[in-house]
Amino acid sequence: MHLKEVEFDDLSAIRHRIRLGEVDDSTPIAVISFHGICRPGSEGNPDTGRMRAVVMAALEAWEPVYIILDLHDLVYTWGDGMGGVLWAATTDVGGAKVVLVVVSEKCRPALATLSVAMCQPTVEMFGDLNDALSRAEQIHFRKWCSRLVRPLGSGLEPARAVMSQNVSKLVAAYERRVTEESMARARRYMTQCIEEEQVGNAYANIAINKHRRRPFSNSVILHELREADEWHKLGYDFTSPELPNMPYEERVRRYHLCQECNRDNHNPHILATREQYEYLSAVARLNGFLASPGTLMHFSILHGMRDITLVRKALPDMALLPADGPAAEKFMLGRVKREPVWAELALGFCDSGRRMSLLYQKHAEQIRRIVAARKDSYRGRGGPTKR
Repeated sequence: MHLKEVEFDDLSAIRHRIRLGEVDDSTPIAVISFHGICRPGSEGNPDTGRMRAVVMAALEAWEPVYIILDLHDLVYTWGDGMGGVLWAATTDVGGAKVVLVVVSEKCRPALATLSVAMCQPTVEMFGDLNDALSRAEQIHFRKWCSRLVRPLGSGLEPARAVMSQNVSKLVAAYERRVTEESMARARRYMTQCIEEEQVGNAYANIAINKHRRRPFSNSVILHELREADEWHKLGYDFTSPELPNMPYEERVRRYHLCQECNRDNHNPHILATREQYEYLSAVARLNGFLASPGTLMHFSILHGMRDITLVRKALPDMALLPADGPAAEKFMLGRVKREPVWAELALGFCDSGRRMSLLYQKHAEQIRRIVAARKDSYRGRGGPTKR
């Protein structure tokens, strides 16, 4: 028998890089970057075979709980072999619990189609490594905190300091995503750069200018980013940096396409809404209010009952928990006082019958007083008066 010595380089020209870290100084995370050209179709099987071997070896050697596949510098157009790479990372037998993927236009369209075909709901795609790392932190601290929510309510006080520290890290992980660049991206998604678009521009103006970097505003930005990301996975780019330079007719076409997509497929909106209230729940917890995301959603002025019912039917864990009601009510009223422009916008919707919320039903007069006080304060500082 003649044996031939072989090298991985003989199999494929794909290169890789592995970086290790820890979430919360204890939970391992691995970032595996691949560089090069993955050949199309069956020709690319040696390339994806090498990638799969690298992923499986990394999982075996370092046992990461979180794994980020950084494919932004990988050219991939089509081929089922890439499914084996995702399978190697997500399989229950030795795989990581959470898999995030960093992509670029070199590979995103093909990966989006592949992940849908493979039914890989655990695979989330990002355009930037820092966003993927922040998402890993969000998932980690959210899970950690959720395990302590009910025991803390039952009097396990020694865990409170530890929980507070981790909730603070969770909030920070969310808020690191609210950058100048991401706020500009959220504005593009909300308005498609059409000045006459009233609702989207109103939301963007409050979130980015009026109540900049405050919890309600952050939650709106996070919602829009997540919704845009979900559409990106499905092959729609509603946040292109080129939008401002596109002809007006093209921007209008994209705006109507975005509206049509959201009417036909509610899933991006549902997932974005859950993330929005998971963030607000963490903020509430950090300020001493123990309220589930679903309960906060029911007491929110940011969504009406139609949206709430849609989310609750799709996600049973977003139900209203009566025991959390008083805390949710107090937290939301406190935020209304601190971010009154959101209350003013919501009041217009509720008074006209276009939107209804539990907070409005119970505290409409108090919300009106908050809005009136803001207007009086604004006029007192030299703002325009109503003639």
